[in-house]
Amino acid sequence: MAKPQIFDTSVLIPWLRNKSYDNLVTASFESHRFLLCTVVWMELYAGTRSKTDKRDLDRILQSLSGIGRIVSPCQEDFYLAGQIIAYYARKYGAIQPRDHANDILVTLCAWRAKVELITENREHMETWQNILKRSNKRLDLKIVAR
Repeated sequence: MAKPQIFDTSVLIPWLRNKSYDNLVTASFESHRFLLCTVVWMELYAGTRSKTDKRDLDRILQSLSGIGRIVSPCQEDFYLAGQIIAYYARKYGAIQPRDHANDILVTLCAWRAKVELITENREHMETWQNILKRSNKRLDLKIVAR
């Protein structure tokens, strides 16, 4: 059986705006593999351009929520995200937590749920995947490109 999937914002924004990745996202929905990470949903709501955009997101969220397809970071994920940022800063130099916390929380949700994370964001997500790997935490990451 194929693994459930979480799509990063970098994939869902192009899908919502112009149907990029439509085959991939639609197949995930139709096979009941699609999981929605609440961090991604927050980012999508933050980027809405109109009331129609918001209503569209509301409908999708209501549908997914009704069938139990929503995942959220747990309390421990926030601690781990802070530790990952601190590790990165010690090893490579300081970064702004606000610029990376959401991506790290999405990766932790995918790791904890044991699902495939699908993203366009190769550079950052591979970095977080590699740091998780150092702690024996395996993240199944799929990088896509338009």
